[in-house]
Parts: sequence; C-alpha cells; structure tokens
Amino acid sequence: MPVTDATATVGIVDDRVGMSADSDASVILESPDTQPLSEAETHATLQVVGDDYRASVELDADALDALTDALADVQEGDADA
Repeated sequence: MPVTDATATVGIVDDRVGMSADSDASVILESPDTQPLSEAETHATLQVVGDDYRASVELDADALDALTDALADVQEGDADA
C-alpha cells in the first residue's frame, strides 16, 4: 500500500569512499497476506523506493509497535518521548 511520496537522501559508504544522492521516492507499507503466527515473524515491511534504489525494513511485532508509538509521539508533538 503506497503511503506517500517523499524526498529521500541515500548514502553509500564503501571503505573510505562515500557517496550520497537526493531523489524523489515512494514510501510503501506492506503486510503479509496471512496473519503472522508469532510475534517474531514479519508483521509489516516498510519500503523506500527511488529510481535506482530500494530500501526495505522488516518489522516484527515489537518493532511495529515501537514505530507506531514513535509516529504517534511525533504527530502529537512529543517527539522526545
């Protein structure tokens, strides 16, 4: 499920050489077709997809809860919590 379009900064470091680039990206949130059987299984995958890159973060139950809480804190203006 596409969430939003955003601007992303991508950085790659290989030994002492580093490179970064800014580009438009899509933020996508996917959930498994079937409900996970345990809290350790992937409950959601957050992807940032640009023209030449893709970053994926798999979230188990604890990580999904932590992200949800952090986003709620930011939305309520309590980002330091």
